[in-house]
Amino acid sequence: MAQKTIDELQLRDNVTDDVNLPVSDGLQTYRTTALQWIAYIATKLVGATGDLIYGASATTLGKLAIGTTGQILSVVGGIPAWVNLPGKYHLYCYYVSSQTNYWSRSGTSYGDFSITGTIPNPTVVKNSNFGTISKATSSLPGINFSAPRTGTMKITVTSLTLPGQVAGNISSSLKLIESVTATDIAFASHTMTNNSATNGTFLQTFVGYFDATISTTYNFKVQGSIGTGATLYIGATPAEIALCFAIEYIS
Repeated sequence: MAQKTIDELQLRDNVTDDVNLPVSDGLQTYRTTALQWIAYIATKLVGATGDLIYGASATTLGKLAIGTTGQILSVVGGIPAWVNLPGKYHLYCYYVSSQTNYWSRSGTSYGDFSITGTIPNPTVVKNSNFGTISKATSSLPGINFSAPRTGTMKITVTSLTLPGQVAGNISSSLKLIESVTATDIAFASHTMTNNSATNGTFLQTFVGYFDATISTTYNFKVQGSIGTGATLYIGATPAEIALCFAIEYIS
């Protein structure tokens, strides 16, 4: 039977061909079936049980090493990749404030809060695979991190809000935004009547969703606006925990 190069092999397991294999001083002829030769190449590419071979390009093979228990096969950057299940990526953190450390906003349209006192970095209670977490800026109520993977995040924010502060009738609102992409994520509002004798504090909760891209740095922060009244505060009460962020990948 005529000798053939590897590119000339026919993918028929029942046909035996002579194959020219490179050796140090030229070509050595071996007789094998096409599928046996492909299997031989595969054994040279894999390094451990569970490794996968894929097309890295139209003419190149690549190897994906075995993942870890609980991971699923996905596509990242156009090639196969092992990723953690959604539940393995979650974050919970909070800010501490006081009557001397708080945020305030007096504008009638949505905008950034200003800081009174010193708000520390967020206290992280749970961080599964989110990497380094930092405050959005030195003063704004928010968090900053690099997305650990591509997917949809569910973001829940709770805020201890003091509207007006002895200002009669009050209406104000908050919104959660991602400032790098200028994306509005969630809104919350409140109204108080006859606030002249006491200061009422609201626990605001709002939930939103955000489509993140792996390795992209995002800046999630809360903005506020006053409809009627004087000033909107986050914190500024004897209670310590003023703002909480809970984030989880859901897809």
